[in-house]
Amino acid sequence: MPNNAKDRVKDLVAQILTVAKSAAFNAVTAVSATITTLASTDVTVTNLTFTKLTKAAVDLARSMTDINSMTICKSVDFTETAVAGAYTGAVVIPAGALVLDVQWLNTAVWTNNTAATMKCGDAGDDDGIFAAVDVKASPIASMALSYWRKDAGVGAYAGTKPLYYAAGGTITAVVTTTGATGTAGRSTLFVRYMLPQAQTAAVKA
Repeated sequence: MPNNAKDRVKDLVAQILTVAKSAAFNAVTAVSATITTLASTDVTVTNLTFTKLTKAAVDLARSMTDINSMTICKSVDFTETAVAGAYTGAVVIPAGALVLDVQWLNTAVWTNNTAATMKCGDAGDDDGIFAAVDVKASPIASMALSYWRKDAGVGAYAGTKPLYYAAGGTITAVVTTTGATGTAGRSTLFVRYMLPQAQTAAVKA
C-alpha cells in the first residue's frame, strides 16, 4: 500500500476512535479494521471492529445516580387533519419524578372551521394543567403556553400545584375538533421533569 494511503487510513482510524471514545464515555479501548487498497488514492476500510470493556470495568464519567438527576424532556406531536375528532397524546411520568413544567407549543395554529379545543391534565383532573384552550388562536404560532408561568389557559391546578408523582403517573393532552375542515394545525406537548438522586436524611443536632 502506498505511504500516502496508509497515512490516510491511520488518520481515519484515529479520528473514529476519538469520536467513539467520546460517545461512549471512554468505554472504547481499541479499534481494528481490515484495509483494502483499490488505488493509490482510494482506500476502503471494512470489518471495522470496536472493542469495549465490560460495564462493570468501566469508570463512567457520570454515575447512574447523576444520570437519574438530569432534567428529562418528553414531547408529543399533534397534527391536524380534516374531519372532526379527538387527538390524544400522553407522557408517562416515572415514580418519584417532579414535573418542572408542561408546555404547549403551536408551530402553526389550528384551522378547523368550527372549533379546536385543548385540555391537559392527569389522573387527578383531566384539565387541571390546561383547560379549554382555543388552539385556533392561542398560543400564536411559534409561541408556547407554560403551566408554571401561569399563562392564560392554565387549569384548576392554577400553576401552583406541585406536579410530584410519587407512584408515577401520566400527563395527557387532548385536542377536540368539531368542524369538518382544517388541516394546518401543528402543535407539540412538552413535559419536562427530573428524577432526584437518592435522598439523604437531615440530621437533628
